[in-house]
This record gives sequence, structure tokens and C-alpha cells, in this order.
Amino acid sequence: MRLLIAIPFILIGSILTATTIEDISYLGNLTIRILGFGIIAVAAMYVRDKKRQTNPFNKNGFK
Repeated sequence: MRLLIAIPFILIGSILTATTIEDISYLGNLTIRILGFGIIAVAAMYVRDKKRQTNPFNKNGFK
């Protein structure tokens, strides 16, 4: 389910990262790329699973 939510973020981020518009300046293109990489990073953090089951006898977080 998380992957289905993250796929549109990845697509939007990759489109923003790949586009270059000749009418805006270098700073505008840089802003679009930073925004695209930021959206991809948000999608990656959303997909990453941070839940771990801890065992009281094993302190490193593995099952």
C-alpha cells in the first residue's frame, strides 16, 4: 500500500528533475531540480519501513 502512494511522488519528482525550461533562468532550473529531488526523498522516506520488533534478549532490534 505504501508503494502505491509513493509511485506518484516518484514520477512527479523525476519529471521535475528532468525538465529544463529555457525561458527561466539558471536559478529557476536549479529550484525545480531541488524540488524534484526533495519529492523523491519524501517518497523514499515514506516507503522505508521504520518499525522493528525488538526482542528483550537481543538489543540490536532484529527478530
